Amino acid sequence: WFRQRFRNEVVICCLINILELIGVYSDHSVVVGRATKTGNRLVHGNRRDLVKFVAKRLPCTCLRELHRAARKKVGKVGRCH
Repeated sequence: WFRQRFRNEVVICCLINILELIGVYSDHSVVVGRATKTGNRLVHGNRRDLVKFVAKRLPCTCLRELHRAARKKVGKVGRCH
């Protein structure tokens, strides 16, 4: 699923993040705030950000290699305010 479409990857990663936060925090406002912060970073970021998000959560070494390759090809991208 990870290499098919960029927007699908973003949505899946956001859902994973929300489920993780719901399992950790009981306060709904904390979940919303943290999910918004991570969601904005994923939506306005690039493939490198997505690979990093997934690589932190899966023990698969192939994703770590993909993240290293993405670091070399794509620089850090952030949203300017």
